[in-house]
Amino acid sequence: MTENKIWPNGFRCAVTFTFDVDVDAVWRIKLKQAGMDENEPVVRAMGRYGIKRGLPRILELLKKYSIKGTFFVPGIIVDEYPESIKKIKDEGHEIALHGYNHITPTTLSNEEQKKEIYKALQTMEDNLSVKPVGFRSPGAGIGEGTLEALLEIGAIYDSSMMGDDIPYLYEIAGKGKLVEIPWKWSVDDWVFYAFNYYPPLTYKYAPPVDPRTVTEIWKNEFDVLYDEGLFFTSIGHPQQIGQASRIKAFEEFIKYVKQRKDVWIATYSEVAKLFE
Repeated sequence: MTENKIWPNGFRCAVTFTFDVDVDAVWRIKLKQAGMDENEPVVRAMGRYGIKRGLPRILELLKKYSIKGTFFVPGIIVDEYPESIKKIKDEGHEIALHGYNHITPTTLSNEEQKKEIYKALQTMEDNLSVKPVGFRSPGAGIGEGTLEALLEIGAIYDSSMMGDDIPYLYEIAGKGKLVEIPWKWSVDDWVFYAFNYYPPLTYKYAPPVDPRTVTEIWKNEFDVLYDEGLFFTSIGHPQQIGQASRIKAFEEFIKYVKQRKDVWIATYSEVAKLFE
């Protein structure tokens, strides 16, 4: 076990629990990419399950264990489900940017990328009276226009890259720096759970993974990062991790982490402020 002086108050490592509240925004994009009607009701209903059942389960679980998480929400979902998203804020969790239409920035021009950020910010301010300080890219791709827009609106962190096991500073073409809060595919529930029959996900042909397997993977990841005094984060999508057997497995992981009394469980903004 290595000595560590990174984290406050003598904590050995830091952990954040984050959630991408995509609802059906992600499926509208997938339907269009598949040449299907973006309003196809069955597929959109899968996403809406997240707002109806998954999100309440997650919020109840976090309350049970006195955890504050970070929720990345597309602006269009804030516009369409303001009361549901307001519950996240009212329970003291951080709300962060996730684009407006859940479009991967690398598919847009720099100017279009900026418009996505500005529009998402505006709807957060109008509906929630929130000015987010962080961003996660929809679809795991990021572009120059997005990074510049984040600097322009006063954001302090991005969480789209995977360059370390601890937050680090990322310089944007000499225009400024953001704290980069890294993640990995191995801690993203979408990788394990997001099988879909139609429209088929071209990158996901395997059936969903047993939730107990996901819990074991996350435990193993956490154990090494704890031993090295670094940083663990998880990414959950309410429509995926909020399903019945999966929320039970997620609770088992939370209990496992909480057994260690020297772990700092924080929001992304709290972590980012240590690295500015």
